[in-house]
Amino acid sequence: LSVVQNSDRMEIMVGLPQPARTGYQSGLLTQQTPLIAACHRCPVETIPNYGYQFVQWNTLPPNMVTRCEYISEEISTACNIGEAWLASGTALVSAQSLQRGIAMELELIINEGFSNPLAPRDFTASQHSPVAQFSVVFETSCADSSCVLYMIESPVEQSKTQPYRFLAAFNGSQPRRVWSHSILEPRSARFMVAFLRSGSTSGDDAILDQARILSINVTNTGVYRGVQGGGASRCLPCPKGSFGKCVPCPPGHYMSLGTHECIPCPPNTVVNTTSERIGVESCIKCGQNLHSSDGVACTSDGILTVIRNNRTLNYDLSAWLRKTWTATGVKVFAREGASYYHSFNFSLFSEKVQCKEAYDSNDAFPMNDQSREVVTGAACRLTVLPDIGRNRTKLGFVSPLLILKTFCVFFTMNSFIYTSYTPLVKCSSITEGVEEASRPIDVHFWFDALGATSEACPRGNAYVATARCAPGKKEAEFRLPRTCPDGTCDGCLFHAIVESVQACPVCRAGDYEMIRGECVNGQQTIHYIPDKHCVLTGKEAQSRNDSCSVLSEKEKLMLSTGILAFIILCVAFVVICQRNRRLEYKYTRLVESRSDELPTAETCGLVDDEDDEAADRVIFAKGRRKIFSGRDTDAFFLFPSCSVN
Repeated sequence: LSVVQNSDRMEIMVGLPQPARTGYQSGLLTQQTPLIAACHRCPVETIPNYGYQFVQWNTLPPNMVTRCEYISEEISTACNIGEAWLASGTALVSAQSLQRGIAMELELIINEGFSNPLAPRDFTASQHSPVAQFSVVFETSCADSSCVLYMIESPVEQSKTQPYRFLAAFNGSQPRRVWSHSILEPRSARFMVAFLRSGSTSGDDAILDQARILSINVTNTGVYRGVQGGGASRCLPCPKGSFGKCVPCPPGHYMSLGTHECIPCPPNTVVNTTSERIGVESCIKCGQNLHSSDGVACTSDGILTVIRNNRTLNYDLSAWLRKTWTATGVKVFAREGASYYHSFNFSLFSEKVQCKEAYDSNDAFPMNDQSREVVTGAACRLTVLPDIGRNRTKLGFVSPLLILKTFCVFFTMNSFIYTSYTPLVKCSSITEGVEEASRPIDVHFWFDALGATSEACPRGNAYVATARCAPGKKEAEFRLPRTCPDGTCDGCLFHAIVESVQACPVCRAGDYEMIRGECVNGQQTIHYIPDKHCVLTGKEAQSRNDSCSVLSEKEKLMLSTGILAFIILCVAFVVICQRNRRLEYKYTRLVESRSDELPTAETCGLVDDEDDEAADRVIFAKGRRKIFSGRDTDAFFLFPSCSVN
């Protein structure tokens, strides 16, 4: 790899493999040929992908060393078998030796440290957004399952204050597989692969056991003493900045493929930090009940909606957003009588917890404060030694274990869709031996798997926190499962339970019944009774007093009916009285008209014949009126014509 200085810009030249050469240069090895015969300029707005890619093993690279060590500390002699790992062209192979009880070690030294040129400035590395990656492709062939291949992070300088850190262990024969480790610190690092043959711990090594390393890949190597570490096999597009220089996109942004401009991810999506951040495809949608406004992390506001048995349940866990809990496991006694127990620190949402070693250095190993390990994440575990030294009132906190870092998804038992983890989720620690029909309403918090994979834990460490509805508990109780009192039953799945009324579904309109109490002195208490599956929140959760009447609703109805009937009767009585008065008046007039005498005529000029005709006409008129009108005409009188002289 070379660098060419131009008048206006700096161009990085990347070596490409040539098929007819052998060897290696700048730590870059390719499967066809490891020698870099020529370098080519990276195009404008691209940068080289620095790293180590060991895939062809004709000789041991200069930044690798091999050695062997006796496992037993009682053996003080040095182990000298020559090269503990041998280059065989396509792989590094563990040496076959007649020495007993030895471990064959291969160490990769990266003094340059690490640097991610596409990472945003001042970003915080995490398991999902590391500075670099270290990966190994290997396979083992063993006589029995007692052989083991360790992946170890060695201290940069041989010092007693910096212990070895075990990253992974693989027991027994292993088919070809890939193991990866996220590098979170930019400092220099050393990685070791140690192989112990079957029976080596007892001094009865299986000589034919063998481990093979097919490839080692380290990304984003840095600069050491002004020299770029590693080589580059390809060029990566980078966002354009001022004067044509590459400027990393801000957090939550991706680079457009055509214009090389930084564009923020759409709402409720986050950047896939393990990708090259090119195109909108680099933005991953947040899960159900999770949101993101910055494109960096999916978070929750504590308001959840889940579906269980075709019923929509609403939860309000916002009171737990900034809350952390502590739980302790059962006390364990060693054979010598010493005791210890585990202390867990948990957080369900974005709040971080910390586990830090704390002890009196006079009572323990001579280590300074800088060497005391600290882990930070969403859940961690400490081993507590209550009787360290002579003073039993002291507590020593050692061996912090980071269980998880980031929250992944909410689910109920019936809605869990991550089938690869279903056997872990349906273990007895979650159900606690309760039959399905009698289980309480639970919401589970699933966190991303973390930690090294092994034969016992092929998926690494996993963590599930259960929010369990307990209407009788006003204050949240955080505890470990009764069936797994130390927080885990298998060492892989860790589980904790939070019981509280806040973990119950929130009642919606129609999920509760209003009950009115007895009316006393014009006041009555109104209660809201929820259904079995939910609890009340807000004003419905509190009883309230309301003004009332001493009469019940039935009594009010009867009284209203009686008053209405009385009013109707009164109106009818008045109407009847009015009609009776009119009839009485008419009858009185009629009686008066029949009883009054007619005045005597002074003279009458009728003759007898005319009087008879008049009588006949009156009789005829009476009959005709009765026929046509049906009325009695007896009250009508026909006065004879009179002539007044």
